[in-house]
Amino acid sequence: MRETIGALRGSLEQNGVGSEEFTSLLVDAWPDLMGSSDSSMTPAKLHRVEKPAWEPPLLRFQIERHGAIVGGGSTRAEIQFWEVNLDNGTAEICHTSWRQVRPMSPRFNAQQAADEIVGLVLQRAEDDRLAWSEGGQAVRVVIANIGPLSVGYTQTLQGRHSRFCQALDAAMTAIGWRRGGSGYLFRMVESGE
Repeated sequence: MRETIGALRGSLEQNGVGSEEFTSLLVDAWPDLMGSSDSSMTPAKLHRVEKPAWEPPLLRFQIERHGAIVGGGSTRAEIQFWEVNLDNGTAEICHTSWRQVRPMSPRFNAQQAADEIVGLVLQRAEDDRLAWSEGGQAVRVVIANIGPLSVGYTQTLQGRHSRFCQALDAAMTAIGWRRGGSGYLFRMVESGE
């Protein structure tokens, strides 16, 4: 057994997980534990250890990981549950779960938003969500001016765009408009088309 693992074990046997040196001894021993680098776990992250439990020879704890949050695509953090076996010098993730750490974006009703746009088109309304062509035969839906489609987390926005696009295409087709060109540009269907 490596000296660092022995020091950690000695402290746990004498003081349990409540000792002041517990985290620093775990940090020192971490590189010597086989499997400790799984999922890019580094000793520097161990200051976030939660609910440590010493059940010889096993040290169990959970730790909040922030990869999805830092990447900008999530409001939840992964919680990893680790088990360290000090007899055989191994560390492994037993299972994972998730914790909500930021409020979720409000629910978005794509059909309702599409119906609102269709209502504006039928009224030929001047609205910052619509950009009309000369003559009014074409209209571009300005997504950047539809709040729930322009602000939020990456995964949320992708799902909203997809649902809105499907709902808008169907609703605009029902009133005689067809998507033409790039993005959200719609043209009136000529009679006989």
